[in-house]
Amino acid sequence: MKLIIVLASMINIAYAASGGISGGGGNVVSPTAPTALQDPREIRSIIKGSKELLYKFISAKYALFKTGSMDADDLRMYSVLFADNEMNLHEVMEEIKLDIPIDQACFDQKGREYDGSTFNTKTNTVCISAFTIAKKVDMFEVPVQATALVLHEFSEVAGLSDEDAISLQLEVIDELKNW
Repeated sequence: MKLIIVLASMINIAYAASGGISGGGGNVVSPTAPTALQDPREIRSIIKGSKELLYKFISAKYALFKTGSMDADDLRMYSVLFADNEMNLHEVMEEIKLDIPIDQACFDQKGREYDGSTFNTKTNTVCISAFTIAKKVDMFEVPVQATALVLHEFSEVAGLSDEDAISLQLEVIDELKNW
């Protein structure tokens, strides 16, 4: 077990060298609780499918960024995400895969449970837990919550602070509810 923790720490240090990682975890925000027991395998499938929604959202934001149509706060955050470097958001989305466990939470460096985390034992992955999300989020809300949480974790790898990643996550939830 100690070897796994040491290896995971080394992976996280490698990520930190190329982007800004908090080492912590993230959770869904103000979810609608499910009214019935949900199968984490179904939730995992929905989370995998939410990646397409993420790409559409990021494409729309990138277009606004390139045309200079963002307010100052968004411009500050998206300048970090769309920077011309090796681990900008586009690179992160291409290189970092999702690990979506159906039988456990995600964990931060201190072993605390979260719905998502940049800290993971699998190389080039972030963790998004179908297990915890199935317990917290109604199935119909999972695509929006998952998209926002995945972007939260990816944005930390790309260089955002946890505080900015949470702001971005809230923005995604707010905007995608109207899509």
